[in-house]
Amino acid sequence: MSLNPSQYSAFASQLGQMLDLLQHQQSNNQLDVADIDRSLASLQNFFQTNIIPLCELDHDTDGREQMYRTEMSKQMRLLEIDVTFLRNARHSQTQQTRLKAINTRLTTLVSYCQAASSL
Repeated sequence: MSLNPSQYSAFASQLGQMLDLLQHQQSNNQLDVADIDRSLASLQNFFQTNIIPLCELDHDTDGREQMYRTEMSKQMRLLEIDVTFLRNARHSQTQQTRLKAINTRLTTLVSYCQAASSL
């Protein structure tokens, strides 16, 4: 069993909030990158203060939970890059491509949280 499934659930909830924010902005055709930046900063803070420290407590004998945390860390770094690309996108089509990549990345992170919390 996961060391702290509630931390993964809380992180998944925050990821879902960012997904909702993106969906709301897309449906209203009002892209506010500052809101997205704030949401990303909140995600990064939560990840660094609540998920990364779980590595120090890791007693996972087969390493599956560690594998999910490693993948989450990678996806978080890529998410930051995706948001940077979105911030610098000037054309609507490029923004839509970046938003799709961010949505996919967030969905992947949610699935990792669910998998890690169910171990």
